Amino acid sequence: MKRERLVVALTAVALFAALAPAAGQDAVKAEIRQAIDAAYLNAIFNGKDIKAFLAGWDHGAIHPYVIPAIGGRVDAVTGNVSYVGVMEQHAIEATLKPPEKKEFQFLYPVVDATGNVGMAQVEIMRGEMTLRTEYLPVVKTRTGWKIVGVTSRWHEGAARPQTPAGEADGVKKVVEDTLVRGLMGDGTYEQVRAGFASVCDVSLYVPEMDVMTKLDMAKPFMAKTRGGKPLPIKTSPFTLIGVTGDVAAGKLAVTFDSGTMMTMYVALLKAKAGWVIVQIVTDKDLLSIFAPLPPPPPKRLP
Repeated sequence: MKRERLVVALTAVALFAALAPAAGQDAVKAEIRQAIDAAYLNAIFNGKDIKAFLAGWDHGAIHPYVIPAIGGRVDAVTGNVSYVGVMEQHAIEATLKPPEKKEFQFLYPVVDATGNVGMAQVEIMRGEMTLRTEYLPVVKTRTGWKIVGVTSRWHEGAARPQTPAGEADGVKKVVEDTLVRGLMGDGTYEQVRAGFASVCDVSLYVPEMDVMTKLDMAKPFMAKTRGGKPLPIKTSPFTLIGVTGDVAAGKLAVTFDSGTMMTMYVALLKAKAGWVIVQIVTDKDLLSIFAPLPPPPPKRLP
């Protein structure tokens, strides 16, 4: 009898241990959904609450988009990608009256978070119609989760676009070629540049100052010219969050041999030349992928 009780007790402990992380993740996902609902759904679509909007968005957030062809001609200067600031995009909301009916709803097919960064796939619904799909990178600040960008796809006729076979593989290849083999490996600047749109927003939250900062993708290559050596990579799995027509998002989780781990949530657009990265939110500074830089040579005395 004692043996059976011991087995039952051990089984219960193991089951609780297995369920605890899942329960924690569910709570985090619920927090992210609530934050997006407050700062976006209820502040813009179903209401006009500018204070809630400003509190729930990073003020430097941008909305990249593919420039549409005009008369069969595409804009070769920008590589088919431009952007608008989210604050600018919704500035007019402060002058509009709140809608009489709450007609809109947000659905969340995927919400993924690691530490203080994450990505949500959002379906914007009006009744039974799916108006558009959006990918929203988020970070957790001292006051809660904030949206740091948006990449979206409007659905003509309120119908989700068909995704051709092989698109998921194409997205994965661009992320791995650009970030893993290019930026974090021994790839060239040209290799990395080919995978980025002409507009690419890279966000890092600085908890000591409770602010968002933007990272310069050229700095890792400047470090290489100074003799910096990228840390050897142990694993670098890429998890696709979703592909919707010409927009996509995923999570890149990198573990270096040193034990350092880095998570990047990536949003992409399909432009003239193919898939390109337009937004990244990361939990590490890009320079942390390098071993300590060698000290400069001592100055010679005259």
